[in-house]
Amino acid sequence: MRLFWRNCKGMALNPGALIARVAQSVFVSLLSISLFYGIGRDQNKAQELVNSIFFTCIAQLALYETATVMEFQTERNVFVRENASKLYTSLAYFSSKVALELPLLFIFPLLENVMIFWAIGYRDGSFWQFLLVYVLTAQIGTSIGYFISSIFDNMMSAA
Repeated sequence: MRLFWRNCKGMALNPGALIARVAQSVFVSLLSISLFYGIGRDQNKAQELVNSIFFTCIAQLALYETATVMEFQTERNVFVRENASKLYTSLAYFSSKVALELPLLFIFPLLENVMIFWAIGYRDGSFWQFLLVYVLTAQIGTSIGYFISSIFDNMMSAA
């Protein structure tokens, strides 16, 4: 529990990182809208609709992967020292990181989905399915970022 509150304090002390993530989400949404605005309303543009779904999912994956790829690198020295002192386990550390990230992994995809869903013109009634795919894609991107961050020793290798 202390790790969770320490991570919350770290996030509160660095609001720029959170603002940057919001800005990235808005940018990717606006990029998707500018590329695919209104194509869902035309029944003859099924391929373009599939392209828009593919683009938004890949953009989501890359956005969340890059947001977390440096996560462990910045705290590596502190983690190694505290883990050697038996203050907590690796599972507790990772769980506290994920617990803090989970609300963001729902709120940001919701923000992006609300922005692009109707602008692109996806089928009415499929909002929640599309949001589910968006949230799961964000989870996968975050997991890939954490995995890459955990296997490299320094920031240059992870990037």
